[in-house]
Amino acid sequence: MASEMSENLRQSGQTFPSALGATRYTAILPEGYDDPSRSRRRYPVIYLLHGIGGHEDEWLQGSRIGEYVVGRDLILVGADAAQRCYLDSHDGTSACETMAARDLVAFVDTTYRTIPRKEARGLMGLSMGGYGALYLSLRHSTTFQAAASLSGAFHHYLLAFGIAHQYDEYPGGHAWPFWNAHAAECLDFLANYLVDAS
Repeated sequence: MASEMSENLRQSGQTFPSALGATRYTAILPEGYDDPSRSRRRYPVIYLLHGIGGHEDEWLQGSRIGEYVVGRDLILVGADAAQRCYLDSHDGTSACETMAARDLVAFVDTTYRTIPRKEARGLMGLSMGGYGALYLSLRHSTTFQAAASLSGAFHHYLLAFGIAHQYDEYPGGHAWPFWNAHAAECLDFLANYLVDAS
């Protein structure tokens, strides 16, 4: 995978402080990010949400997203949500929603050259992370501009509540061949809703 995204810079094996404690994350920075001549350039961010049993590197290990993002002025970030479904529990024992929607965003905006506003943030998830992408985008609509969900819950709920969305259905299983086949399409979809680099 590293050779496929050689033009981009990958940062992994690090942690950030969150409501879940020290949380592992991976960031994919665009080509030229560390070029001094582009030191004032800022970028939109797409947050990659993994499925149940997954981890911060799941998208990179299971799909070719590292290749698909080459040439795009985007930062991709994945964080380890463990098995927590991107929700804060009622009993307070888990604060995964807080981690993803507050702590991770704040950390990324202070650590990397992002465009630190809603219009430059998107969510992209699969399975449990697909549900999380829709849930977080609706619950935190002042933080995230758009979301793409692969094999997540919700189309009928969105219809029932009159929430505008685009729904496409394709043949395939609940597995990486399907998610990989539509990963680039999801990046295109989100890029259309995010402000360009400044």
